[in-house]
Parts: sequence; structure tokens; C-alpha cells
Amino acid sequence: MESAVVSSYIHLRPHDKVLSLVAWAIAVALFASVGWMALQPDDPRGAVSLLTRAGAWLTILEIMALSAVVSGLATVLVGRKLPDAGVFAVALGLAGAALRGDTTAYLLINLANSDTAARGALAWKLAGEGMVWFLVVAVAMISAGVVTRWHAAGAARAAPPACRAICLADMPVLGGLLAPSGADQARRARFDGLKTMCVSLVAAAILFRLFVTGSPLGSVQHGQTCFALVAALYLGGLIAYELYPARSAFWGCLSVPLLCLLGYVICALSSPPGGQYSDIASVPPSSFYRALPIQYISVGTVGAVASFWSARRSAALRQVGAEASLTPRCQG
Repeated sequence: MESAVVSSYIHLRPHDKVLSLVAWAIAVALFASVGWMALQPDDPRGAVSLLTRAGAWLTILEIMALSAVVSGLATVLVGRKLPDAGVFAVALGLAGAALRGDTTAYLLINLANSDTAARGALAWKLAGEGMVWFLVVAVAMISAGVVTRWHAAGAARAAPPACRAICLADMPVLGGLLAPSGADQARRARFDGLKTMCVSLVAAAILFRLFVTGSPLGSVQHGQTCFALVAALYLGGLIAYELYPARSAFWGCLSVPLLCLLGYVICALSSPPGGQYSDIASVPPSSFYRALPIQYISVGTVGAVASFWSARRSAALRQVGAEASLTPRCQG
């Protein structure tokens, strides 16, 4: 990580903090109002899912458009201080909208009931839905990258390395157009990023399983699920970036849909709990069933981006301390 680029993101002045709060508030407000009109399930008491709303593809297109707008706006407000602030804002808005609906218990009761085969089929459908929701985050990454590049072109003090700190810089094909780099450098960055992604995925899967598990027969709660997801991806990302400091949050964010996919595959292959509770439809056959696809992607991305910011700040502070220790003191 380049010291100038890293240090430029760790000092948030009071007005930067105010602008960041404004950006998050605008994102949540837009997704809770405009976004909710597209996300609202047909059943007023239903869960937020593509399976609970007619015209699912139209819903996705509308949310993608909103994602591009929200991401660009947040990037304008605070993107120079926090790379991929637009991605964070979109994920936060999606997470807030998902809280207005029911939990996965609704899907288990209404779409699968106590049929083991139906539960397995539902898990595969939800795994595919998670990949679709990640397209919304990908649109946010592209929007944030384009706006960042536009700012870099218009600001005399902006340097190309600043553009390499965002997710779009590490995306296949598009990253090379944004911030071209040598083949060896790109290959090394990709290899480090893949290691970051793998460590983050494994750590997050283990931590989520630990955090979300209370009583296996307990009801599914939004609060516990969101805490488990954000804590697992945040801590898993910190571990990954400490071992393999990737240059952007893209690889940590990429572990989010992989966690969603892994979780639902485990759900599809899991047997329902035995005994007298095996016929209770609302009892998830696996802890990974406690999160909706939109929650995996949105809440997980919040944790992944936040872990990258924290890792960059910690690395910068360590570098500043090391440079200070090497600076000779003036003799009086």
C-alpha cells in the first residue's frame, strides 16, 4: 500500500464525518422509500426476496438503477476519504430495507413447509438469488469507480494510485481500463487478492456459525442474524488483510457471495433436526438458513468494506509510527 494513498484515508476531519453520516442517511432513506416500492413483497408480511414478489427481474433492474445513483452520490460526498463509500452506502441501504420484511422463517413455512426435498430445492433457489443480489453490489462498485476516476481526472492533486484503492480497480477487464498496470503487478495483485478472499471466506464461515447459533430451535431474528453476518465478515476480513494485504476491498467483498453460496449449499445438503421438532417448518435445518440472500449480500458487504477501511488505517498508523521512529531528532 502506497503511504500517500493510505494516509489520505485515515484522517477524517469533523466535516468528513458529518458528510459520511449524511451519505449513509441518504442511502437508507432512499432504499427505505423508493427502493421499498420495488422490494416490497406481494404479501405485506412476507420476507424481502425475489421469490416473494412478482416481476423479480424488473425489481432487480430498478434496484440496480437506484444502486448506481446512491453509490455515485455517496462517492461524491465522501469518496475521497473512504474508498468505495458508495458500495458501503448501497449495502447499508439494502440491509435497512430488508429489515422491513420477515425472516427466512416465512420462506420455510410458506414455500417449503416440513418437506425435506422442498427445503433442499428452496436452498438452491436462494443460492441463485444471492448471486443475483450481488449484481446490485457490482453495479455500486462500477458507479463508485467511475465517479472516483472522474474526480481523479478533475483534481490536480489526485494520483493514479488513488484509483487503485477501489473495488473496480481489481475487477476483471474493467479494472485494467480504470488504472492500467503491468502484467506482473496485476498478476501479483490478483494472486494476493485470491488469498485474501479464501482466508476471509473460511474465517467468516466459521465465525458466522459461532455467532448465529443459540438454541437450534430458537426463532430466527433479524438482529442476531445481522450481527452475526457483519461481525463475521468484519473480523474475517481483518484476519485476511493482516495476512495478505490486498490493495482494494474487492476480494473481501467477493467472499460475501461465496459465503452465501456455501451456506445455502450446506442448507441443501443438511437434514432437518430429528425428534419431535422435525415437522416444525420454521426450524431451520442449518444455521446458514437464518439469513436471507439479500442479508448475506448487503450486511456482509457492509462488514467486508468496513474491515478494509480498518485494515488500511491500521497499516497506515503502523507505517507512520515506523517512519517516526526512524526520523532523527533535532539536537538542542
